[in-house]
Amino acid sequence: MKPIYLLPVLLLAGCAKHNASTQPYVDTTPQSDIESLIDAEANRLYAVFRAPKEAKASWGPKPKVGPDGIAIVIKDYILRNANDPTDLEFLDCTPLRRPRAGWMQMVKLRARNGLGAKMVYERGYVVLNEKIIGDFPEEQFSGYIEMADKVEAEDKADWDLALQTATVTVKAKFKKP
Repeated sequence: MKPIYLLPVLLLAGCAKHNASTQPYVDTTPQSDIESLIDAEANRLYAVFRAPKEAKASWGPKPKVGPDGIAIVIKDYILRNANDPTDLEFLDCTPLRRPRAGWMQMVKLRARNGLGAKMVYERGYVVLNEKIIGDFPEEQFSGYIEMADKVEAEDKADWDLALQTATVTVKAKFKKP
């Protein structure tokens, strides 16, 4: 008997083994795979939700951050404008935040003043389209911080909506057919 004649018999035997109407649906997808699919879908939806807002944005892309947490454009600005750039010591910085327009970061550093004495400075910087547009003392940044908090709350609301939608969409794909 030629092997080609066995093919229809094997196909019929395979169909008889699994009958969707008689066997219950078993989800064989691990939970971690579903979670990664939900996360990927949420990221995609978040980008879709944010696209109209980002299209109107005039603040430009988020500045790159160095290993010490300071935005590279801010660090370059500080180094270019320091009295003695070789004697700068970066002490601390806040995370890069976005108020309504521009990116904002507070930087604390120790540097020499014009008279040669070491001083501790805490300054805030606003970056717009990869350029420093503001260099302010710490006390003038309270208004920017309040605006950044509002923007982050809006971003979180968009993320929550994206995550809820993605969870419903992905879990619906794995329900019983």
